[in-house]
Amino acid sequence: MGKPFGTRSRDRLRHRAARNVYLCEPFDPVVFERTWEEAGSVFAALSQVAVDCLTGPDRMPSEGEALIDWMAANERAWRVAP
Repeated sequence: MGKPFGTRSRDRLRHRAARNVYLCEPFDPVVFERTWEEAGSVFAALSQVAVDCLTGPDRMPSEGEALIDWMAANERAWRVAP
């Protein structure tokens, strides 16, 4: 029988390189403005997520650009009416 998944050093290295979660502490409470809640989870404003991605490490800047492209194409889906 082979080793359980993730026990080989190659698997551990691959998992370390494929991070999708970053735990950060904001330096300003503005990041909590325009949050919204659904099914017991709190979500950041899309504009805040885009800025955070653009200034983040690894692949986050390209994800931020993709989010901004989506926001431009779907403005009515996310923008708050005046």
